[in-house]
Amino acid sequence: MNASQFEKRVRIGSVAVMILVGLELLRYSYTAFARAYRFCFGDPARWNEHWMVDAGTQVGTGLRLGYFSFWSAVILASVAVFIAALFLLNALRRGEIFTEITAHRVQWVGGLLVFAMAFDTVFMMFDAFLISFGNAAGPRPIAYVYDPSDLKSATMGAILFLFGRVMVQAIEIDREYQEYV
Repeated sequence: MNASQFEKRVRIGSVAVMILVGLELLRYSYTAFARAYRFCFGDPARWNEHWMVDAGTQVGTGLRLGYFSFWSAVILASVAVFIAALFLLNALRRGEIFTEITAHRVQWVGGLLVFAMAFDTVFMMFDAFLISFGNAAGPRPIAYVYDPSDLKSATMGAILFLFGRVMVQAIEIDREYQEYV
């Protein structure tokens, strides 16, 4: 395979993946916000019937709003990863394969993925505390919740970030070599 064939395949592949990522961005955003809204505001009994909430506990609007805001921030962190991935794929679609900008975009996707997974892990530590905040006996303690999918995603993000860093270094070395020759 020569360079032009490779570039053509990357362009076609990036368009296909862009479509899938765009569709997943829409699906994820809608379902995540809808789930959080339904739990906090759409069906008030849903919160009061949660297994972590004591019977008869009334949950105030402020707590519901705070919980929804916290979840919204976690959702938006994940949305940022999708958007960064779309920017990266668009650069590949335009033929910017081995460029410094593309390498930095790979770093951005990786870094944002690590941030989003870390943020999700921190929120999950507070999830039970916030849900049970109004209990007469007091809220459940803040506790670490192990989620292997978050750990896998964060690891993948770290690998992407490092790969982007290696790309940047390789491009700089190539530029120095071209100037020397």
